[in-house]
Amino acid sequence: MFKRILAITIATLVAHTAVFASASDDAQYFYSLARDQWVPVQIQSQAGIDMKMTPEQANKRLGRACLYLEVAAEKDPSNPAIWRDLFTLYSSEAIDDPNAAREALVNYGKLQPDDNQLVRQYIADCLEQRKKADEKIEYLKETIEATQNYPEVQCEVYLMIGNSMKEMGMLKNSVDNDGKDVYGEVYYYKKAFDLNSFNPAVITALLMVYPEDINSPEFSAKDSYGQEIIVPQKEALEAFYYRLLLFNNPANPTAAMKLINTLVAYDQHEIALRYYNHAIGLAFSQLPEAVADLYLKYQISCYLEGMNLQDLIAEMSQKDNKDEIEVLKENSKTLAENSIEIADMLLKANPDDVIVLAIKAKVLAQLDKKDEEKKIKDKIDLFAQKSLLAEDKAKQSYIYQELTRYYCFAKPDPEKAMTFAEESCKIAPSAENYEFLAYAQMLKGLDKDALTMVKEKKLDEKSPVTALIIAENHWKNSNLQSGVDALAKVQTWGLLLEQRDQLMTKLQPENKENQSQALAAEMQLILAGSFDDQEFGMAFEPEKYIRCALSLKKTNLVFGQPIMAEIYISNLSRTTITLGQNCMVNPNILIVAHAEPVADPGQQGRKRDIDKYAIDVPVCYRGLGFSQFLGPRETIKIEECLSIGLLREAMMKYPQQRWEVTFHAYLDPIELEDGKYDGLIKQIQPKPVKLSRSGIAVSSQKMQYYYRSCQSDSPRERIDTAEVFVGLLKEQKLSQERKLNYRPYNIDSKKIKALLAKNLTDPEANVRARTSFALDNVPMDAQLVAKLAALLKDEDALVRFAALDTLSGVAELSAVLDSMATDESPVIARLVRLLQGQQLPEKLETSNSQDQEKIEN
Repeated sequence: MFKRILAITIATLVAHTAVFASASDDAQYFYSLARDQWVPVQIQSQAGIDMKMTPEQANKRLGRACLYLEVAAEKDPSNPAIWRDLFTLYSSEAIDDPNAAREALVNYGKLQPDDNQLVRQYIADCLEQRKKADEKIEYLKETIEATQNYPEVQCEVYLMIGNSMKEMGMLKNSVDNDGKDVYGEVYYYKKAFDLNSFNPAVITALLMVYPEDINSPEFSAKDSYGQEIIVPQKEALEAFYYRLLLFNNPANPTAAMKLINTLVAYDQHEIALRYYNHAIGLAFSQLPEAVADLYLKYQISCYLEGMNLQDLIAEMSQKDNKDEIEVLKENSKTLAENSIEIADMLLKANPDDVIVLAIKAKVLAQLDKKDEEKKIKDKIDLFAQKSLLAEDKAKQSYIYQELTRYYCFAKPDPEKAMTFAEESCKIAPSAENYEFLAYAQMLKGLDKDALTMVKEKKLDEKSPVTALIIAENHWKNSNLQSGVDALAKVQTWGLLLEQRDQLMTKLQPENKENQSQALAAEMQLILAGSFDDQEFGMAFEPEKYIRCALSLKKTNLVFGQPIMAEIYISNLSRTTITLGQNCMVNPNILIVAHAEPVADPGQQGRKRDIDKYAIDVPVCYRGLGFSQFLGPRETIKIEECLSIGLLREAMMKYPQQRWEVTFHAYLDPIELEDGKYDGLIKQIQPKPVKLSRSGIAVSSQKMQYYYRSCQSDSPRERIDTAEVFVGLLKEQKLSQERKLNYRPYNIDSKKIKALLAKNLTDPEANVRARTSFALDNVPMDAQLVAKLAALLKDEDALVRFAALDTLSGVAELSAVLDSMATDESPVIARLVRLLQGQQLPEKLETSNSQDQEKIEN
């Protein structure tokens, strides 16, 4: 199915350079009509903002928008925005026209060949039609060559093939009955990694299936140059994964700590030191809101329990690079001082926090402040004595747990550890408390009792405390490898990193250093070769990296003109920035308009229905990302029509009213508690922009000018004047209903309708069509309705389309719809189906399988 479509489509996409031509006035007009229909649906479905539409109403809007866009594309086929929107609508569930979608994508690609997003969406739509894994694999393999100029997308294709292979249980490479190579999922994951190692999903997939011999011939893969693709060892790949998450979002403290924990867990303290200052900076940025969060306590413990900076400096001093030693010393001092500052903040919230006190004592020891360290330890000992006399059992339980940890690890004391552990188990007999009791037993030399506790209480062997007990027992019995295996079951060590390191050294006295050095070299290569740390500043000064701006093409508008805007997002830095979900910037933008009617001095205080427009109205929701990456000094720009919904209605129904409109744009929008909006990162939000729309001046003399313009030799003047007349008719009706807060000029509606009727018989087809469209929602007399009905048989397809579209809102058309269903214009036939409540397009049904294959291919 669709075997050749994607290859043809994408081959065409890459054969042209991007061309941005300004849309013609007519194309812009129909584009604005389309956006007016579509944007409310888009905002409701994608931004989650309730636009008061049922699914049926939304589908009808999408159908109409699609038809208007088709007309706009005929008027100006050089506008990429039109083809982009057409592709999206054709691919929607409401339209579901894959052949038309393919054609729109081809046309869009000629104008904008570097948009990965639409190619990605096209492949997803084609995959949706295939339910079986082997069908998906066959289709995806066909797309590999077609996507060679889209490495981001091609990487995802390889990833999807691998996922489908995994679904079928095909892990390893093999040979089929014809002797051909059949590659398993690991092969495709490795190919994906070779194309784009900055895709977190690819690394996740590799880590989940990582066999010990992943780089052996059984799983081998070659790149396009025939060279072997080598995937880093699992430990290095795991470190790369967390470094990538931190690259994507430098403000993510969890990613920073996961990276540090991973490096420290694999004994790469020297490399981890590169990331400590950034992590601690993120911790400071969270204070004081999270000052009492246990996460911060855990964070400090990772800095200090996981490594002894003084030992590291002593080790480094044996090296020749004196500059590196000085940097290391400075970093260690900064870390220690920062850690004390965080500890003091935490102690301000809870002065009796034993763990934080213990951590602070260790820091002071590293700074060689022995007296201050002793004072803190004496304070903890005194606190321990008083806690035994406490009467509050709930508080006592917490204190005993904290003191048990302290005397097990921070200041090992078997007797005190046993005392507090036993008291903890009496008050709260939990698995966690039994773990610490078993550990205290081990400290006291009661190894058999400790192992019995582990077995009887079924303690979790993946828990750090239990793993230490089991590994220590194996070491004492000379079962060294079993001890290493017991420690390997634990993923995160936190406070117990130091104990694990000490025990691992005893278990692997000879191999540990060589293995650590080899792994360090690989980690250094993969991390230093891929990241330069320049993006870290974005976490604290994002405005120096990202700029997002909204500008209007015209800030002084005249009646009838659509409001056209340009939206920019720029990378101001010299480092590449990734965009998308789980990144610091996910470039979706919401634009909200606030229109204020400006009254004349003598009319202040009058309240009418016109004031209902003085509210915040969402008028745009767009994604700005063409690619996963925004390169240094690179800018993405899109053009958008903001004449949407209530704002468009206000601009068109009140031609003599002056309006002041303010547009607020929100990058990565979030909804606030009061129902308003804001952007996720305040420093990079676009500035509001203002627009003024003066009311048209109407007088007896001015009306004579309009009468002449409606009969001018210029078709454009006749169209523009028709739109003014339509606006004046709508305004007059509102005035008669006493819904205005101003007094409009009293127009001759009979004469105006006669001139509009004359426009409907104009020799220029475009005048007839545009006047017909303008008459939508206008109070019409029998003459106008009759003139429009006559246009249903006009020789020009656009005129017939306009007449049918406008009449559908004011007349019963069931009698004529059947006859127009076979109209030679596809747009009209589709409009008829839409008005009859049928699906667009009509589903083709053939019994001939060869005909079906032709349709699909």
